[in-house]
Amino acid sequence: MWLTQPSLISITSLPITTNALPQGVDQESSLGQVFYGTAGTAGVAAQSSYVQLFNPVGSTVIVYVDKMWGIEGAAVFVNIQQTASDLGGAAGTITPGVSGGAAGQATIKVGTSAAISNAPMWSQQMVVGALGLQFLFRNPYRLNAGKGVLMWGSSVNNSLNASIRWREK
Repeated sequence: MWLTQPSLISITSLPITTNALPQGVDQESSLGQVFYGTAGTAGVAAQSSYVQLFNPVGSTVIVYVDKMWGIEGAAVFVNIQQTASDLGGAAGTITPGVSGGAAGQATIKVGTSAAISNAPMWSQQMVVGALGLQFLFRNPYRLNAGKGVLMWGSSVNNSLNASIRWREK
């Protein structure tokens, strides 16, 4: 004898959003929270080249650094470290992740210095031929207001070109 039991049916659906706002990874771009920065400098005798992403003092956002790419002009170590001050220098180019998007609050600067601290958080040996390196943060590196992240080459008199991808929330 077969017993008839009522069946339970589960219906799932994707969330419906107002005005078809993209969800997931597309949402941050559509909200104007994604930025790309590039900067580069020629080598200077007795100085290391650097590129810095800095979240200014008084900023109303938290910066989440996702990726950093760097190309140094020689086979040296490329270093990443946290900074607590704006090193200044020439401004890099910042592009919003959405066409026609508003500018963010973080700044990207490039320069050279003989006084960069030799205490990197991460360091990667670059191979001969000046191939690029990518630092991909498994968890985004968080910069509160007044904090920055610095990429610099370990040897002096070398050029450095860098690109950085970050989000501001």
